[in-house]
Amino acid sequence: MKNAGTRGVSAVAMLVIAIGVGAANAAAEPARSSSAFGAVSCRIGEVPGENPAMRLTVNEPGATGRAGQSAVRTAAQVSRNERANVTFEVRPAADGAVEVTGRSVGLDVKKTVHSNGDFVLELSAGTDKVTVAMNGQGPSISRGGKTIDLQRNATGSEQADAARRLLADSGALPRFRAINAALIEANDRSTASLAFILSDAVVGLLAGDVGAPRRIAQFLAQRGLSKIRNAAMAVDCFTTMETRFMEAWTDYQACIVSTLGWSIYQDMCAWRWVVQSESYWFSFIACSGFNF
Repeated sequence: MKNAGTRGVSAVAMLVIAIGVGAANAAAEPARSSSAFGAVSCRIGEVPGENPAMRLTVNEPGATGRAGQSAVRTAAQVSRNERANVTFEVRPAADGAVEVTGRSVGLDVKKTVHSNGDFVLELSAGTDKVTVAMNGQGPSISRGGKTIDLQRNATGSEQADAARRLLADSGALPRFRAINAALIEANDRSTASLAFILSDAVVGLLAGDVGAPRRIAQFLAQRGLSKIRNAAMAVDCFTTMETRFMEAWTDYQACIVSTLGWSIYQDMCAWRWVVQSESYWFSFIACSGFNF
């Protein structure tokens, strides 16, 4: 009887210790940060619809986390367009932006878009690397260690001419534009495809294709301009984005008409349209949640 009583006390003691260790681990567990792209109905601090199977564990130098554990990175949304021969990945970036990558034969593309419409586009084809950074003041182009800024306060076309010369022998640029031409021909309006097509308006104009922004603005707005509507169609995130694309196209047309004969100001009309449309694309991501 004495041995049985001793074993009973030991079991209780072990249970108390286990509960104490569990509580200590729970107290040490860091709070999870909320997703920048979660549904608006979620409470602050929660990760909407988190599923461990949808998260990838990767080793990243300098990443913070508990000792002995690898950094956790959200899995990407992956899609592919066979006609353009490109594979897309879309995922949230660490600073609240959205990152879109594309891989094709001989070309790697990375685009990072912020909520205000600013973005950075990086093209790599072998040793040829082109970076285009766009904000409300205009674009900045970098290639081969040289950077050219085309800001709103520019008073002449010298910088635009220098940008065209800088991009004239780029191998990455025509590959990127060929992908976008195939996406438009396929009428691909997927999220990742639209991100690439929007950028084509910028790189096209920088390369001397003055009609690129107008063609792409009209392509993005054509669904909104169509008089055909599905009966009782609900207003969803994608419909809202297309309506905004249509409004941006209307504004762009008015801006072009008001600046006829002034190419530098018409370029500014295009830059304004690009930033507007990029922010509408980002708003679609935030609205839909996009399963991040």
